[in-house]
Amino acid sequence: MQASKIITAYASLTWHHTALKIKNNKLKLIQLCHTEGGLEVDWITGIQRALDYTEAHLTEEIDYEIVAKQAYSSAFHFQRIFSMLCGFSLGDYIRMRRLTLAADELYRTSEKVIDIALKYGYDTPESFSRAFARFHGITPTDARHGKNVKSFSRLSVKLILSGGNTMDYRIVQGNL
Repeated sequence: MQASKIITAYASLTWHHTALKIKNNKLKLIQLCHTEGGLEVDWITGIQRALDYTEAHLTEEIDYEIVAKQAYSSAFHFQRIFSMLCGFSLGDYIRMRRLTLAADELYRTSEKVIDIALKYGYDTPESFSRAFARFHGITPTDARHGKNVKSFSRLSVKLILSGGNTMDYRIVQGNL
């Protein structure tokens, strides 16, 4: 993989120079902004908007193009950046969040398993049960009876800067 890549935009958005430094398949630096209608929007804000949209629509069919538009990106580029940043795909994120919420509903409510399965996008109770057992390690019935389940928490974007400290030091010359 190249040490740096340039991502270009689609549609009518104007993008500033964008650099993604990738080392060992890990994203190291994002410097991504675009201008839409004279307003500069950064990639971090866009990803948070996409996450907020996804969370608000977990009980509906989610169109990746619409999610990507929340980040002012194409679906292709958004999914690539999302995977690099998170270490899992957008589809995996959606599946794990849905299964977490489904486990909570199974425990808190008396809704039928099929109704919860349909609510979270599964076509049959069997496909839901298989996915549920793969993720949680127990059946939906066991979860309803209070057995331990896994919880995959909601993502949020935070920018943390560190460093910028002043340090006193002196250079000592010695024989080595």
